[in-house]
Amino acid sequence: EKFKANVKFENKLPITIQDGYFKIQADGCGRSHKKQQLASPLKPGETATVAFELEPYMNMYGKANVIAVDFFSPSTWVTAHGTTEIHVYK
Repeated sequence: EKFKANVKFENKLPITIQDGYFKIQADGCGRSHKKQQLASPLKPGETATVAFELEPYMNMYGKANVIAVDFFSPSTWVTAHGTTEIHVYK
């Protein structure tokens, strides 16, 4: 069964981020690398939220799965990284 992972990034910088995107990697999920571009520039103090749809492999139910999320902005040299552990149950 598919599930959604919502990820957020808050721009705490005094500049607008023009070309930011998220990249997600989820162990135990099909097509483990996904990328999602921000819909619009991210101004100082704003928070961007995107949802990734993931589908675990059948043998991963009940086991710990690690989701790693990266945020990049090539033009402003901004990067951020975060991870979380989830358990998937039927």
